[in-house]
Amino acid sequence: MTTTELHERIAKAIREIEVYELADLADVAIDNREAREFLTTIRDEYADAIDEEGQPDDDQAHQIADGAPSIWNHERMLQLVGTRTYLEEPELATGGEDILTLAGYVLYEVARRLVAALNERYDELADKLADEV
Repeated sequence: MTTTELHERIAKAIREIEVYELADLADVAIDNREAREFLTTIRDEYADAIDEEGQPDDDQAHQIADGAPSIWNHERMLQLVGTRTYLEEPELATGGEDILTLAGYVLYEVARRLVAALNERYDELADKLADEV
């Protein structure tokens, strides 16, 4: 199997991960449409990165996570509430941030957790597919 074929198969498997499993991987809830879209967008961006260049490196992982929280205030708050992460204390907080900034930090950290879990899944799938060859 070529590297391209391997990446295609892994990307396909990543895209098939259901939203409830994504929530479990990110350790969040899914209480609304915005939470579902937040998680599936991260999954799809991750799979797209595999299609383009293989397993995302740290810079790509950061870009995926950084782009995940909505830029629209109302939607960002719905993502926060829908994932039930409003009680998390973001590591990036320095004090004095407004609630929208804190929500963005929390959602970024959720996205980083999910991307890290998807990286683990990538490694598992790569090992499994290598054994099939």
